[in-house]
Amino acid sequence: MTDVTAAEIRAALGVADDVDPVAAIATMRDENATLQATIAAGPGLPDAAEVAQMRRDLADAQRRYLTLESKRSAEIRAIQTK
Repeated sequence: MTDVTAAEIRAALGVADDVDPVAAIATMRDENATLQATIAAGPGLPDAAEVAQMRRDLADAQRRYLTLESKRSAEIRAIQTK
């Protein structure tokens, strides 16, 4: 198991080097919640293509979040085994 650097986390999140990874995760969680709420209110949306794009964006955000959570869990396990 390899240690994940902050630069690798930023790369996985697709954020700039000067962005705090924890803040990026919080932002993604907020975006995820907003997208879910928007999708849940689907009938109010004027365009099916927009809903489809939001679903793709949501799925992408969830994948990025899960990847980061997995890496974080691996780091925690590595620290606990030291």
